[in-house]
Amino acid sequence: MFHLGNLGEASVIAEFGFNYLLSEFSNYFFCLLIVCVFIKLRLIQKKYLLFWFLYFLSPFFVNFVLFSPTYMNDQFGYHMIVSSIKQGTYDLPQFSLDLDFVKRARVGFSGYFLSVMPIFSLMTVTSIAFINKLIVFFMYVFVSKRIDESKLILFIMIPSLILYSSVGLRDIITLAFGVVSLIYLIEKKVILSLVFAILVLLTKLQNFPGFFLAWIFMFVFKAEKSYFRIIMGLFVVTSLFFIFFESASPILNLYRMAWAVEDGLTVSAAEALRLESAGQVVSTLIYDLPRFMLEPLPWKINSPIQVILLIESLLLIIIFLNLLFKDEFYKNKEGIILTIGLLTCMAIHVITVFNLGTLVRYRFIGFFPFLLAMYYLKDSLTIRNELARI
Repeated sequence: MFHLGNLGEASVIAEFGFNYLLSEFSNYFFCLLIVCVFIKLRLIQKKYLLFWFLYFLSPFFVNFVLFSPTYMNDQFGYHMIVSSIKQGTYDLPQFSLDLDFVKRARVGFSGYFLSVMPIFSLMTVTSIAFINKLIVFFMYVFVSKRIDESKLILFIMIPSLILYSSVGLRDIITLAFGVVSLIYLIEKKVILSLVFAILVLLTKLQNFPGFFLAWIFMFVFKAEKSYFRIIMGLFVVTSLFFIFFESASPILNLYRMAWAVEDGLTVSAAEALRLESAGQVVSTLIYDLPRFMLEPLPWKINSPIQVILLIESLLLIIIFLNLLFKDEFYKNKEGIILTIGLLTCMAIHVITVFNLGTLVRYRFIGFFPFLLAMYYLKDSLTIRNELARI
């Protein structure tokens, strides 16, 4: 593989031009080679070859075309970390309990995971995007053994998934770990589900509580056995939240204010966001959650891509609610557990994310695994019931 250390270079190819295209077309054809190998091994269907040929083209239309790579400036940081790991010069952060260590540790872990993924060239920030495309492809292969490919393709074509897998960020890693964790949760594979939930923790701390709570309800409370267990689980979790809020509030407010400052708010404005009681957290969620799920709101839209994201957010919510309420699936206990996990995941983002672009991205990364898992749960139960009638 080619990376900066191979050529003795000190900087990334940061401009659109011949060298940039040479690097990324090398990655594109390398990814297509992997797709062809998987088709040859009959791990995916041959009829979708053209789809993947087109799907892997999307990174060419994002950086330097849809927007400058500096719009999502963290891409350069991830590229630098992955390149440093490849060269053996990356230094692990010293352990501490402060916010800076948590951030550096999760970024470092993500960098190590990205560094073990196969790619031909690592000369530009878009090279990481092609790694993300491969992660989506591998996730597709994993899920295709459980969901019909003709249906799964529709999930892969969601605009946000195409967009966020076409940039060099870590969000796709979190999304893929979340999908696998919930698939194993539905399949009652307790250890594997927990392992991948922990991997979610190591890549994006804010997403972990939703996945872990779903795991707790499924394997500790055994809540899929009765509604009483679900109610008792909710009572226990809510009671613990109120009882230990005073002890946990300094950490919660530290992260809330730190992320607010990171998203562009002033220190004084962030201080005003301090949550003083568990009741205030609940009231904040009741007020802000509907807005959070619908962002970007129509009067905040200032670009065509935000129009697409608004329409997408509405459609995804409608699809999730349709899965939940059609055939009274809201009565299914495992479906209730997934919904509890989803709401928890969204709630964490409601109280920690303030920048519109970050909000939309984090919401999708948390929402998609639960949407796909809900479809898989309902589809598998439908197939099981049809087989039982034969």
